[in-house]
Amino acid sequence: RDDTGRTLLPEGRPVESRLQDSFLGEGAERVAAVDAVLAPPSPGARTIALLRGVARGEAATKATEVAFEKVLTPGPHVREMGGLTLMLKRVTAEKEIYTVELEMISKDPCTWPESDDISMEDAEGGALQRWESTSSSGVTRAKYSLQFKRKGGTGEPAKLRFPVLTGTAERRVYFEFRGIRLK
Repeated sequence: RDDTGRTLLPEGRPVESRLQDSFLGEGAERVAAVDAVLAPPSPGARTIALLRGVARGEAATKATEVAFEKVLTPGPHVREMGGLTLMLKRVTAEKEIYTVELEMISKDPCTWPESDDISMEDAEGGALQRWESTSSSGVTRAKYSLQFKRKGGTGEPAKLRFPVLTGTAERRVYFEFRGIRLK
């Protein structure tokens, strides 16, 4: 409600909300923002006097690391894992840059790894430099095109590593805000 007492709940329907997940850059934390569509306040209102509710979301409880080895061996390399199909489709090389095509399919809605969480190593465990990446995903499928570059001292790529979320739990966050300025 606003400071005049008018309710901000939309009449006859639930509050619509949208969750937006943001990544603030290498080494930064991930941030989730929620936008909620409320009814307009009274024309003379100066604040939202009270806004409270509950936010529900899925939190990761367990991740399993997946590693495809001998990545330069022609593929596809396929791994089945509890309702997930993980496919390293191909790795191609042009000079010192290696392009990886990776696809993941799930029987149920799934949270997919971020491109930044996928790494490529040489046979001794030395990390290749991430050069470029693109990805597209839906609730049951994700596709990645990743480029890695050999850097000083690293050998040819041998292993592709990434985490796969294998456990989640619903979390509820109760919130209450008072005196939010409108102008």
